[in-house]
Amino acid sequence: MTILSVEGVSKSYGIGGFFSASRRKIVLSDIDLRIGEGECVGLLGASGSGKSTLGRLVVGIERPDCGSVRYRGQPMLGLTGDDYRVFRRNVQVVFQDSIGAVNPRHRIRRIVAEPLVKLDRLSGRELDERVRGLLETVEIDPGEADKYPGQMSGGQLQRVCIARALAPKPELIVLDEAVSNLDLSLQLAVLDLLDGLRRQRGMAFLFITHDLRLVRRLCDRVVVLDGGRVVEERRVTAGLSFTHPAAVALQNAVLPAMPAVHARVERIAEAAQA
Repeated sequence: MTILSVEGVSKSYGIGGFFSASRRKIVLSDIDLRIGEGECVGLLGASGSGKSTLGRLVVGIERPDCGSVRYRGQPMLGLTGDDYRVFRRNVQVVFQDSIGAVNPRHRIRRIVAEPLVKLDRLSGRELDERVRGLLETVEIDPGEADKYPGQMSGGQLQRVCIARALAPKPELIVLDEAVSNLDLSLQLAVLDLLDGLRRQRGMAFLFITHDLRLVRRLCDRVVVLDGGRVVEERRVTAGLSFTHPAAVALQNAVLPAMPAVHARVERIAEAAQA
């Protein structure tokens, strides 16, 4: 069953400054996208392709100029009262900039507890136990709960943001370049963590990235954006390849695991064909 759908969505922004003639820059044009229960959809695109704008529309941070975003068939802009609270609980987001996504004056305990206090009205021992369990889930020592964000490494702080997103037990988490600021080993560790959580809890992910390697590691399906339009969509398989030039460029940008050896093998193959 579809959790969230994007139907004919377009988005533009005004450019040119206050005193100049009003002009609009089209960022997204006629986008269709669907995310099913337990599915991980990769949203792949180069910088400026519109993928982060689409992510903000999906979680309700911005509104489309036309088209609709629907949560379980209901237009998001029409959600009010209890229906809106259900949406806010069930669709969470983890941003690329983990430092900017948290209050530097709050301890880790308070950061993770925030949705539990606001959405579940938890307090006291029950709140402490839930925070402890969430930190353990993302492999953070609960003893770190009294630290401030500035005392955590980048990888630890991103795990804290994931713990906060997990707190209300969502159906869907939007991951907007959520591992891009981490080194490769930490990227793989966080992706493995997310994949394990998805399989345990049946959550869905919208995984926004420019890196095809990460899509291959985590996603079931990939949608490619270029110039604000969907240009290609594929199931993620071992032989994943693209035909659109923008998608092919992203595929060619992925370096082999051992570039020097790969280049040597290519030279030998070329010599043998000569």
